[in-house]
Amino acid sequence: MAENGVSVTQKFEEAKEELNKQASKPAEDEHDALESVLSHVGEMGRYQRLLFAAMLPFGLVFAFVYFVQMFVAATPQDHWCRVPELQHLDVELRKNLSIPGAFAGVELDRCSRFDRNWTEVALTLAPPDNATPVVPCAGREFLLGDIPYHTVVSERDWVCESAGFGPLAQAIFFAGSFVGGILFGWLADTYGRVPALVGSNLIGCVGGVASVFTTGLWDFAFCRFLVGMSYDSCFMMMYILVLEYVGPRHRTWVANMSIALYFGGGCLILPWLALWIGDWRRLLLVTSAPMLTVLFAPFLVPESARWLASKRRVNQAVKVLRRFERVNGTKIPQDVMDEFIVSSRQTRQTDESMLALCKSPQLRLMMTFLILVYMACAIVFDGLVRMSESLGLDFFITFTLTSATEIPSVTLLAIVLDRWGRQWLTCGPLATAGTLSLIAAFVPRGVPQVTLAIMARFCINMSYNAAIQWATELLPTGVRASGSSLVHVSGYVATVVSPFVVYSWATELLPTGVRASGSSLVHVSGYVATVVSPFVVYSWATELLPTGVRASGSSLVHVSGYVASVATVVSPFVVYSERYWRPLPLLTLGVIALLAAGLGALLPETNGRQMPQTIADGERLFAEHSICGKPEREDAEDKWVTSEEDKQDKLVT
Repeated sequence: MAENGVSVTQKFEEAKEELNKQASKPAEDEHDALESVLSHVGEMGRYQRLLFAAMLPFGLVFAFVYFVQMFVAATPQDHWCRVPELQHLDVELRKNLSIPGAFAGVELDRCSRFDRNWTEVALTLAPPDNATPVVPCAGREFLLGDIPYHTVVSERDWVCESAGFGPLAQAIFFAGSFVGGILFGWLADTYGRVPALVGSNLIGCVGGVASVFTTGLWDFAFCRFLVGMSYDSCFMMMYILVLEYVGPRHRTWVANMSIALYFGGGCLILPWLALWIGDWRRLLLVTSAPMLTVLFAPFLVPESARWLASKRRVNQAVKVLRRFERVNGTKIPQDVMDEFIVSSRQTRQTDESMLALCKSPQLRLMMTFLILVYMACAIVFDGLVRMSESLGLDFFITFTLTSATEIPSVTLLAIVLDRWGRQWLTCGPLATAGTLSLIAAFVPRGVPQVTLAIMARFCINMSYNAAIQWATELLPTGVRASGSSLVHVSGYVATVVSPFVVYSWATELLPTGVRASGSSLVHVSGYVATVVSPFVVYSWATELLPTGVRASGSSLVHVSGYVASVATVVSPFVVYSERYWRPLPLLTLGVIALLAAGLGALLPETNGRQMPQTIADGERLFAEHSICGKPEREDAEDKWVTSEEDKQDKLVT
């Protein structure tokens, strides 16, 4: 009787285990079958290398779209009121006769002039006296020295009382980034990566070309809004798509080197392109032209097989994989392809979206942690950057030097990221940056404090970039684009805080004799940090998000950054923030960094693991590989068992 009882119990347990396997099999089998197909196709074959090369125009556009307004709306520093009656005189004499401060040898008043009878002044050349009244400028002269060509600012007189027009147009650009990031992230998860890539580049091209024909502020700002809608979907859709076809061993290299070479190369080219062209309208035309290469994308760039499989468009996914097979010169065994086809067709179609992700307690918690970590990276980095003065060098040389740090910085990250992992390279440098900031708050002013600030900035640089890649890898395919966009948007929202935390602080740290060179060193180190930090977060987000929401999720991560950039643009309007306690800014940044490092430790490591395909895969990843992701119910453990060895151990116990 006991034997029969044992037999019945064993059969019941075996039946229960089989049901658990069947319940979790479709998503797992589809995921494993696709990975098996890709492993036979080649993790970094000829087609993947071709796609890596095809990222070039989109990487250049990524840099051009973001930075071109710095050269289009640059403000020549030497300008003064124009007096038509004195135009026949030399420049210095005109200034001395008409501009307050010029004759007295003090700082030149660039926004007002003396109220005098200029016909009489032109005849007598009599200098003004102290009692001469002043009035606002009716027109202006610009000395094209530091900026050797007319920009939209000098052409339209956007200085003095109109000085906010340039930053306003930039703010509207980032508002467009907010809208475009969410819109194209949703399109990518709903209609595919390639349509979103084409749409974002075309709308950016239209906005860039239309900017040339504007005549005022609001038509120019509207065109910049259109261009902003393309940022950063014009590159990130291609970035996500290529990462989905590259094997885990090569993903870090592709993720980081594509940005280092193409985005960094675009940054190096842009200032000298602006100097060579010497006209802001033609510069906009030239930098918008590469976006038209997207018209060839549907013929060269394949749609994501992961996304097609998640939408049960199996025949199209097979065609894409067969194309990889032909180009790479490999052969997919028929039984492997058959397994992929059967598992894909048996999988229930799930229209995964950010709503579905938010309904999952595990992924909702994961997304919250991811956003908070990214926000902390953004606010700490932006805060440290704001502690340095301008370099005081030539604008074009400065931009080139700071951009030149990008390639070696990201290359270094690409070398160590797969060895040390996303979690270590996000949380470790973040905690180090926080610690250094706390120490710097209490050390003497001067070289010791500046040294600590530079070290902290380099650390946050590493952390920021690691977090970018981590977010991409954590999000499931169905919400990868929109989820990444959300994470990025949160980062930019975070930088709203930094202008209020940090003010003109770095200059006071430096002795007078080394103030210029020290500030320059701090500033350059900030650019080094900027280069490295965003890219690890990008890859991490892609790896975290399931296939069905990978595009929209990634876009959402990125959009969080755009909102913060709006705050960065608005921050120049915050002229002064009253200080209450000198160590407070660094203390605030240090505490934020340490808290975020602790939150990052709760996220799962994605290094060497496959990207989650579905919401269930994302839940499984979080449950198995994070501290706080364990299932609440004991009987739910069966759901998270994935390997055959674990299943056998479970049956034995």
